[in-house]
Amino acid sequence: MKNTNFTSSRTLAFGAAFLCLGSSIVMAQTAVPAGSKIPSPAESVNTFLGSAEHGHTFPGAAVPFGLVQLSPDTPQGGWDSASGYHYSQSTIRGFSHTHFLGTGISGLGDILVMPAVGDVDLNAPEGRSYWSPFSHANETGNAGYYSVFLDKPRVKAELTATKRAGFHKYTFPQTDNGHIVLDLVSRVDGSPRDLRDAELKVENSTTISGYRVVSDWGGDRNVYFVLQFSKPFDSFDINADGNAQPAGTTAAKARLIKTMANFKTSAGESVLVKVGISSTGVEGARKNLTAEIPGWDFDGTHAAAKKVWNDTLGSIAIETPDPKIRRTYYSNMYFSLLTPTLFNDIDKTYTGADRKNHVGTNDYYTLFSLWDTF
Repeated sequence: MKNTNFTSSRTLAFGAAFLCLGSSIVMAQTAVPAGSKIPSPAESVNTFLGSAEHGHTFPGAAVPFGLVQLSPDTPQGGWDSASGYHYSQSTIRGFSHTHFLGTGISGLGDILVMPAVGDVDLNAPEGRSYWSPFSHANETGNAGYYSVFLDKPRVKAELTATKRAGFHKYTFPQTDNGHIVLDLVSRVDGSPRDLRDAELKVENSTTISGYRVVSDWGGDRNVYFVLQFSKPFDSFDINADGNAQPAGTTAAKARLIKTMANFKTSAGESVLVKVGISSTGVEGARKNLTAEIPGWDFDGTHAAAKKVWNDTLGSIAIETPDPKIRRTYYSNMYFSLLTPTLFNDIDKTYTGADRKNHVGTNDYYTLFSLWDTF
């Protein structure tokens, strides 16, 4: 769906969640113009619902109850930026892989990735060197997909996701000075004060791995990742605790770490990025990524996410072609299916409340903010 913003409506969201208790719903029929096509449940979703006013939602790519919820982060605007995104903003900081939905407190925003062109200063305050303005007219969101044109680097960004991995597609202009930034400092609330530790390793010219530890209102939280590029980078830069690391440095351990992979691209060339995450360790993130996005088929991954949403949303039939009714219902049902979020790896390994790894027999979930998520 082309970007159409709506203000928050928790009454509608609660109604949708309540109606989900039934097996089917019949609405009043409305005549359909001859030859017109009724949109699918996934096509009916407005992912921007609640992203203005006080809704605290995000428009990015996710699948039902996915650990990865890959979405743009806009500059911190106080309480109304708790989800990482607010419709009133016209700048994107980057695209991070975890988000809260509908909560009254900021958090998450882990493992931020951002394309850039030209000179980039990794030591600039809050990463402002690679932030980019954008227009809502060039922004699109659907269930399982998000895209936006970034005005500063002239790059089209597209996102999709699986349960435990995010898939980025960045279409660059012709340049000898293209970059993809990996920011382990950025957080939804914009402050690095709760970052305790981080580590990064450049494994080869297409793979970077590492973790960061955040100690915030919920205690220590470890997020491990493996990131892969579809194209080998020509060089890379690492900044650790505000200090540029010597050329050729392939690893860093510090509280604040950023790195930047550098590319030459032709006009219209797409560089793909896959990111698997885990709470259990780097190898857990690697297993998740390998299992869920084994190749480089962005469109296929997007189609799979759309199918999951159509199957899930379509479990309740809305027997009306009226697009407004379908949009209202399926949009609210969609948001009711984003939390709680999956927390175990593909092999059922998870980090328990004792902060030790365990292997379960069923899926393990987290983010039970019940007063905010019904």
